[in-house]
Amino acid sequence: MSYTPDFKQMKKSIHEAESLDALLLQLIEEEDKRKEELLLVINKLHYQKAYELLGDMSVDKLSEADSSIRVAPLKKAGITNIRQVLDASHRQLLLISGIGEQGAANIKAAADGFLESMAKTAYIHINADRPSEADIELVHMLFRYLNQREISREADKIYKAEHEGIVAAINGLSCRNYIKWIFTSSDNKYKVQEAFTSLLSILAGGLGDKVYRLQGLSTDLMNYGTDTSWQGFMRSSAAYYAVLETIDQSFSPAPLSGSFPARLADEIMKEEPDLSMLNVTLRPYQDFGCKYILHQKRVLLGDEMGLGKTIQAIAAISSLAAGLERGHFLVVCPASVLINWEREIRKHSELKSIMIHGSQKYPAAEEWVASGGVAVTNYESVDEILEKTPRDFYIDMLVADEAHYVKNPEAKRTIYLKKICGYAERILFMTGTPLENNVAEFCNLLEILQPEIAAKARQNSFMNDIPQFREMLSPAYLRRNREDVLKELPELNDKAEWCEMTDEDRLAYQQALQGGAFMTLRRVAYLQDDPLTSSKIRRLLEICEQARADHRKIIVFSYYLDTLDKVMRALGDICLPMINGSISPMRRQEIVDKFNEAEDGAVLPDQIQAGGTGLNIQAASIVIFCEPQIKPSLEQQALSRAYRMGQVRSVFVHHLLCENTIDDEILSLLEEKETIFDNYADQSAMGHENMKLENNRLISEIIERERQKYLPAPLTD
Repeated sequence: MSYTPDFKQMKKSIHEAESLDALLLQLIEEEDKRKEELLLVINKLHYQKAYELLGDMSVDKLSEADSSIRVAPLKKAGITNIRQVLDASHRQLLLISGIGEQGAANIKAAADGFLESMAKTAYIHINADRPSEADIELVHMLFRYLNQREISREADKIYKAEHEGIVAAINGLSCRNYIKWIFTSSDNKYKVQEAFTSLLSILAGGLGDKVYRLQGLSTDLMNYGTDTSWQGFMRSSAAYYAVLETIDQSFSPAPLSGSFPARLADEIMKEEPDLSMLNVTLRPYQDFGCKYILHQKRVLLGDEMGLGKTIQAIAAISSLAAGLERGHFLVVCPASVLINWEREIRKHSELKSIMIHGSQKYPAAEEWVASGGVAVTNYESVDEILEKTPRDFYIDMLVADEAHYVKNPEAKRTIYLKKICGYAERILFMTGTPLENNVAEFCNLLEILQPEIAAKARQNSFMNDIPQFREMLSPAYLRRNREDVLKELPELNDKAEWCEMTDEDRLAYQQALQGGAFMTLRRVAYLQDDPLTSSKIRRLLEICEQARADHRKIIVFSYYLDTLDKVMRALGDICLPMINGSISPMRRQEIVDKFNEAEDGAVLPDQIQAGGTGLNIQAASIVIFCEPQIKPSLEQQALSRAYRMGQVRSVFVHHLLCENTIDDEILSLLEEKETIFDNYADQSAMGHENMKLENNRLISEIIERERQKYLPAPLTD
């Protein structure tokens, strides 16, 4: 064999491969280190909270714990609560008349016992409005753990993909110097050559770049300050609370609310879903919901708005998909939430999603039938999907979101949905609208899922307002309320509402691109005269309708007066007068007072520059932003009007956005550099709407990209 390895390169490659392999293990172990740090902070906070609570516990409790303890001398000395006992040293207790050596020891032991016992159950609450140092420290440790967990899990994937190959290649290099090479057989030389080639191939595949990138992220993570971690918490508090619930058992509430049979709950808890394709941590009640869906097979999930019904559905689909080579799943929903579903699937799972909607729905349906995945379509397209579905076709799971859309058995969409349900053994209906009080409509839905339960519900409709009715429905219906399963209330729930532009939206947007004015383009989906042709306003109307059903009030923020005018025209009488910069502070407060006294479903339209500061509007728990703000602080200030001290309800924030428009561009840019528009925003907020934008390279580039997407290319000679 004429080939002779480069032994210097071989040793260098072995060292590099072993170092990268070890570094991957180190990155994987960093997750446990961050978890230990987090647990130390949580434990400290438990003791701090217990210490605070013991300030309200009388020293009389000490004698209940140990009958030998005499509390009268303590009271006489001015020690009236157990926290004061904890503050006193053994020597200070001995100085109290009537307390001896053994008595002092018993008193301290009993007080310490109360502290230990209280610390095990003391509830930790993060005050998002007025965070304490303890709140900030806890959020900082949660931020480190959450982000390190992502890094560690990516490292783990790489390690599992490469480790065995690295070990096999290095073990195959039995000859690592020229002298040994001379006396090695031809067969062994061939094996060494093969192993060396394999090792070089692994290193040439970008392993080093991947590992060093993760190492850099892990190092950077430790250098982030508390401001960054707090911003992360404010953006996605649910992820932080989910970690707290999984790590801190005292924090986690029961996964159920209302009446639910214990035997059925025990059976459901034995389910072991495979969540390897899921990219999000389920909270305990969401984990139960996922298991319930899988165990019961044909159910209606009626959790109150904001509890993550979509995540529970995706988790159940992911579990089923993990065991299938090519599964077929179908999500049917209103057209207004199609994009949300597709984005949620992509964001939170490894599942393949296929949109069956619009001009390409027929080829998309054919692709889904042929290759599988999660098809997402609207109710009006179900009949067309049926045309492309073979008679012997099998759907592994069908999900109908906003299922109250098919409560009328005579409606065409109900007929078509019921027909396609015949292709599926597993069916999940979802709605946040409470249905128990309209038993007839409720039973229409149950009839499709579990006819036997529907029959019982009809027979016992007279008892629909007592717990036994909910218990009877439990095999087919699960509903939890926020107040029962979210102990940390009030919570901030932030959601992007991606809207597919209507034809009118698209035409008006293309016309606006001709002029190229940035401030005009930001009004995407509000440019036409008729507000009811706007995709964003249509979604806004749906949110307001749901809010009214949930007994909530709404604030709508926009930078633009003409946008708010169109919102008010669409909503009609439920709107209060607009708050804008032209009205006096006294008039603003009068409007807010009327809003506080108004009926559920009332809407307060606010120009964000005027209504975003100086007002307390805790009566609202739904906040809608009509467009993304180019200065992030504007949104935070506006949001703090409702999400502040005194807010007793969870606050739900909806950002109305249009995909593949300037909305996308602004969000992408702000995610990278939040301050990039600050100078421009400051000037425009003062009224300089006509400032020249050609000097702003980034904005010019955005406008040009939008033109290339929507406007035809100019003709050339």
